[in-house]
Amino acid sequence: MDLLRKLKTVNNKRKRKKIIALCCNLNTQLDDLVKRARLKPHAFAATLSKKLDDKHYERTLVNLRHNLKQMNKTCVNKSARKFMTDELKAFNTKIKKYC
Repeated sequence: MDLLRKLKTVNNKRKRKKIIALCCNLNTQLDDLVKRARLKPHAFAATLSKKLDDKHYERTLVNLRHNLKQMNKTCVNKSARKFMTDELKAFNTKIKKYC
């Protein structure tokens, strides 16, 4: 979560494009987890914006952060929780390059 807050200050378009691609990839995997586990988080954003301007970029990060909070609240199954933590570890290692 803290890494997502740090990413708001990135102004380079190439970096933003790669960050958005990583965020969308993580969100797609979380969406698959929601469908498989039949979880129903409140207001889960299934797709994220891929636009690079400031408004849409910040909104993408906010939506991903919101999705992670909702998954943390509703995900009580051990296997689903393990899958989510593994995906977050992989995401964090990839995203640290851009902070």
